[in-house]
Amino acid sequence: MSEGSGEQISPDGKWRWDGHNWVPHQGAAPQPDAQSQPGQPSPYGQPQQSASPYGQPGTPYGQPQQPAAPYGQYPPRPYGFTQPPKSNTTRNVLLVLGLLGLLLIGGCLAVVGLAANEIDNAVDEATANDREPGGVDNPLVIEEGEAFEVYGFEYQAGWKVFADDLGEADVEGLKYENQRDEIDDASVRIKLFQGNELLATVSCSSETAEVGQIVPLDCYSTDTMPTAYDKITIADAY
Repeated sequence: MSEGSGEQISPDGKWRWDGHNWVPHQGAAPQPDAQSQPGQPSPYGQPQQSASPYGQPGTPYGQPQQPAAPYGQYPPRPYGFTQPPKSNTTRNVLLVLGLLGLLLIGGCLAVVGLAANEIDNAVDEATANDREPGGVDNPLVIEEGEAFEVYGFEYQAGWKVFADDLGEADVEGLKYENQRDEIDDASVRIKLFQGNELLATVSCSSETAEVGQIVPLDCYSTDTMPTAYDKITIADAY
């Protein structure tokens, strides 16, 4: 291959590389073809084929020469070429992830709904208890020393109201038996009235009582023990 002038010339001098294709070399002297000279028939009676450009395969007889593809582009697809099917893997993965996300969201909503329902039931039960005799919203009138019940807490007889060493109101001997369906504790306020006038409040609380267990309440007050009162009430503190 000649490169003296900066051009690439084929060894037989017939072709020149233009940077994209082999093209006929204008300055090449015609040279007789050893197999096809004027006046000589082609072998086996076939018409003589023209030589292909240097470095490019020849075109079979009777078929048109395919034009070279422009530089940087893929050559034209041959006759009968079928586009391979596109892969749906990415789409399928996204669909699966979307479905899992919906299931997860649905599960979370179900759990949240169940929890909200349980909370509503607990609130309804607490609200109902607040309206029971002895509940927060419905103080129960009791008689000193007598037994009474506050929705499942059976308070025992024998308790009394007295003035402690500081002259403040106090209650002693107050205890209850837990007849509710579960363990619970008591936190109550006992109030002393004269008519409609509140004279003193005594706060009492207990340890947690198992079902069927009897536990005492510890009471205290900072109010002075009144010299006279005509009504005692008890109600849950909260």
